[in-house]
Amino acid sequence: VTTVPAGTQGYIYGIDPDDDWFHIELEGFDTRVWVYQDLTTVIGSLVAVKIYTVQEIAQLMGAPGPDCSLPLALTEPITMHVRTGPGLLYDIVGIVPKGTQGRIFGIDPDNDWFQIELEAFDTLVWVYQDLTTVIGSLAGVKWVTEAELALLPAAITQPLLLNARAGPGLTYDILTTIPQGTWMKIVGIDTLGEWYRVDLPDLNQQAWIFRDYAKVAGGSLSGLIQLALGGNPPPGSRLTSSITVALSLPPAGGVDLEVSWVDVSGCAQLYNLYHRSSPDTTVYISLDQAATSSNANSKSLSFSTLSGNSFISAWCGSMAAGREVAEVEIDPGVAGTYSSTTTTGGLATVPDTDDGSR
Repeated sequence: VTTVPAGTQGYIYGIDPDDDWFHIELEGFDTRVWVYQDLTTVIGSLVAVKIYTVQEIAQLMGAPGPDCSLPLALTEPITMHVRTGPGLLYDIVGIVPKGTQGRIFGIDPDNDWFQIELEAFDTLVWVYQDLTTVIGSLAGVKWVTEAELALLPAAITQPLLLNARAGPGLTYDILTTIPQGTWMKIVGIDTLGEWYRVDLPDLNQQAWIFRDYAKVAGGSLSGLIQLALGGNPPPGSRLTSSITVALSLPPAGGVDLEVSWVDVSGCAQLYNLYHRSSPDTTVYISLDQAATSSNANSKSLSFSTLSGNSFISAWCGSMAAGREVAEVEIDPGVAGTYSSTTTTGGLATVPDTDDGSR
């Protein structure tokens, strides 16, 4: 929800079933929030504080109840891997903390893994069943077949009927309509990232569907070909690893960075960010202590000051034993967006101007 400084106070209204988290009320928030017990100091007695049941927590969080079609999975380990598919041979797409919740969309053929939706990820991911607590009924959850798993990365249609078109746009002819819940292999993305090109077994050609009307069922989209409007792959259109930094200068001083990256190779470790003053130096300084928030492929950073020459890089794993994903040069004195990749292959900088134009 947010990051609070040391010494923040809040009244304790509840404790989770495992006695690890406090449900507290903080000034300035419309709803109560959760904080990890071991990172707090308690003043007063906890004797009269309510200990929630799992069902009560689900109600507090607005989780689906018995009348909803999608039950909820809560992760149990302190940290837990989520994967692109149902098995240890599939890539790890991230690590989530205990208590992470996601709606369950599918069960693998061996009844060992759940396919769930997590807010921090663009695609549906998979978690091991035995390391979760289920809230709600699994009776209506789809059993994913081996044939469907072979389609990953796949698009799952969400509307009752979805138009499949000859190209990536509303001006292209409708080839067919696809019923809700259909799985289709994704073979390409348009250059704007708004349409998926998919394989449809009943057609003798590939078709296009609008991205917002489908959920992506695992797998990785990072290596797919970006296709121009004509539908044919332009030269050099395969996605490359990149890093983008949105830099802002708060009125109170300092430098704030919103850093995101694309890693076409995938990563089974945690990503780390580093700074160096020159492309010629091998001295890297970790930036992770400056992180105020993070998810699978982005981090928010805040600094009181940053040197004039700044090269920001994302790494799969640590700098000492990992792999560099991409690096970009920024000017800490100029607000704007910096990217490691542009159409010309050079540095992309979009500085802010005094009149607010771009």
